[in-house]
Amino acid sequence: MDATMGKNRVRLSLFGTDYIITSDEEESYVRRIGDEVEKRITANMQQNTRISVLMAAVLTALDYCDEAKKANQSADNLRSQIKDYLEESAKARMEAGEARREIETMKREIQTLRMRLAEQDSPAGQTASQPMQQGGIPGRSVAAPSPISRPAAPMGHPVPPQARMYSKPVPVDDKADEEVLSFLEQDEPKE
Repeated sequence: MDATMGKNRVRLSLFGTDYIITSDEEESYVRRIGDEVEKRITANMQQNTRISVLMAAVLTALDYCDEAKKANQSADNLRSQIKDYLEESAKARMEAGEARREIETMKREIQTLRMRLAEQDSPAGQTASQPMQQGGIPGRSVAAPSPISRPAAPMGHPVPPQARMYSKPVPVDDKADEEVLSFLEQDEPKE
């Protein structure tokens, strides 16, 4: 082996013929490649006893070329898949970051709403941090009732008596709903 300007010169002997190979690779690597080529050529010659060394070498070269093309295509497919996965991963990270920011915003909004609700529920002079005690029982607190607003009358007009009354929730009457539905079903034309 001669080292000339970074190149290695390796003498290979394949089927009785010597070849001088100049390569950037190490001598051991070039020899392994030479041994592999010789084995493949020998295998092609054993499969078909009528072919010459030259024909077996050409078939071996075609096999190697085919393998190299398929390996490159496979590598390109893998690179494309990795690129797609990286893009999807980046998109998912962005979406997760946006979701985290939205969650934090919602938590702050919930906290603000709770504080406003506590301020509305607490009686005058008492802050939300001082809960109202129920019946003087220590440690037991109850939210203050919401203030009731009275109907207002236009200036100079008395408030009618029915406006002074406050409405109460009316219980839902499922039977009345069923009667209306059955009445409507009776009017539908029968086929």
